[in-house]
Amino acid sequence: MSNHLKNSEEFLNSISRKKNGFSVPKNYFNSIEEEINIKLAEEHFKNKSGFDIPNTYFKEFEENLLVKVVSPSPVNETKVISFKERISKIIPTTVAASVLLFIGLNSFIFDKTEELTIDTLTENEIEYWLNSSDIYLNDIAIVEAENILEENDFYFSSIGDEIIEEYMYSIDNSYLLYELN
Repeated sequence: MSNHLKNSEEFLNSISRKKNGFSVPKNYFNSIEEEINIKLAEEHFKNKSGFDIPNTYFKEFEENLLVKVVSPSPVNETKVISFKERISKIIPTTVAASVLLFIGLNSFIFDKTEELTIDTLTENEIEYWLNSSDIYLNDIAIVEAENILEENDFYFSSIGDEIIEEYMYSIDNSYLLYELN
């Protein structure tokens, strides 16, 4: 009796020796809920298709389409602004503004009578230009080839030995030594 439970169906049937006339297929109770839901859904839906076409639809289709294409409703018209018209309205204003700007700039900025020469430049500006530009000795030689001075060009000046001697004493000799290195 340890193998049999008191309330099990098999135990009761073995004691009473009665066989039940009803039988249930295997896994019946596992799938019954799903089957019932499927049956209810099938009954709920109609068998009729939701798409109906009128009998004269294909005969009247071309006529209805042409009527809609040929005469559009005036409510849906969009206003088109031409780019050419817009530009033609702006051109006179831009021309007037550019003429006024040209006259104003010429009268205030470019009306300077001061000429720029090397004397008007500061030493810092000249140093900056020399440092930032690429000047090669060949370029200088080409420019100065025409202006080479010769010894005979200085015949009118008389520099005596005394003047040269004073000049030598006045300069810093240590500077010359650094130049040689």
